[in-house]
Amino acid sequence: MGVFDRWRRGPSTGGDLVLDRLSAATGGAQAYTFSYAALDVLAFLVDDPLPHVLYCTFGLSQVESSQRVAGTQTELTLRIPMDDEVFPPEWPAQQLARMARNVVRSGVEIEPGHYLSSASGSLAGFVFVADPLLGCAEGPTGRVQFT
Repeated sequence: MGVFDRWRRGPSTGGDLVLDRLSAATGGAQAYTFSYAALDVLAFLVDDPLPHVLYCTFGLSQVESSQRVAGTQTELTLRIPMDDEVFPPEWPAQQLARMARNVVRSGVEIEPGHYLSSASGSLAGFVFVADPLLGCAEGPTGRVQFT
């Protein structure tokens, strides 16, 4: 990267912070992208500490902006054990996209300590905690919590 590349590209955005944090946590693994109406869900095949798939929303926080906002922004994460499949399954991405839609529609943020009951499916519900590897980060748009 040359001296002037940063200026040619423009100021860093909230999305740069999210992608940098994910790259560091996954060892630079290539992301599989599931695209939905208002956001993407990125999936990474990760080997450490155990083989698993890390899913993370991309677009719940201010990923396109470089302007600071008040409060803590959130990106949702979900980890599942890795199967023998070559590609990550889509159901976790669909679930995160549904949760993100509910956050946007209701205006109620999901934070560590919250839970969500599921009336159908094989999962009874979800409990939200701060992601142990991604945690919280300070970026150009403010604080981003990976939950």
